[in-house]
Amino acid sequence: MKVNTEIVKHYLNGISSSDYSDSWIFHSIEEGQYLFEEPDPEQIPIITQMVEEIQAQLDPFLPFNQDLWNTLFPMAASRLQKVTIQLVVGCPSPYGAMVRTASDGSETIIFDLIRMSCYKSAQNDVSEIIRKMLTHECAHLLLHQDYPESEANTYREKLSYLLFDEGLAHFLAMDEQVNNYDWTSSETLEQKEKAFHDFSEAYKEENSDQQKQNLINACAGAFWDKFACIAGMFRFADIYQMNRRAGIKSAYQKGWIDFSNELLKKVG
Repeated sequence: MKVNTEIVKHYLNGISSSDYSDSWIFHSIEEGQYLFEEPDPEQIPIITQMVEEIQAQLDPFLPFNQDLWNTLFPMAASRLQKVTIQLVVGCPSPYGAMVRTASDGSETIIFDLIRMSCYKSAQNDVSEIIRKMLTHECAHLLLHQDYPESEANTYREKLSYLLFDEGLAHFLAMDEQVNNYDWTSSETLEQKEKAFHDFSEAYKEENSDQQKQNLINACAGAFWDKFACIAGMFRFADIYQMNRRAGIKSAYQKGWIDFSNELLKKVG
């Protein structure tokens, strides 16, 4: 993977944001909108550390859940070889990491390092955060190669695609090993029930304006509120609990079109 540091270097060198604030990146965060937030210069020390850590993590890149990763994405390293990672500042919350289509038509990973630095805590150091985000966003890129997003056209197709795409990326990046995460705690099961319910209700929606809002809410906002991401993650977790790696491989090979069916049957 190649790393483009042009924007973040301008920031680190104290160059005015007017030199990069009109980049295509800030016009692609949300369709039809221009989104830019002036970056805080006081964050320069942590951003310097993050740039160095990202470059170190790519030599070589070791994703979370490597056994599952290799099963789902054979030849992943060569498939990702030409991918560009844009390191930027200026994206508003909650857009810390995303995949967007560049002006030349290629899919690009965008990391806003100020947004990502907010994820740092006593439990999650910079290195772990970056590995998690790389796992998540690279999973999107590889999945999109196998199942182009453009194949989902109707509202319900788009919801089903998000369930599959975001669900897998969240599942693979939830913990370094999926077995380490407690999928059966009472709090986790409450979040699962809520996400399944919210996805089912959104799937039934007929109002076109609310459908547009649902497609935004499906993957934006606080972590547990992104109902398509979370419902899809739990759907993959259920499959893993039943049939482990073989189950995940089978579900992935079947693709996104019928992935929501079992979830919708459970909710009723």
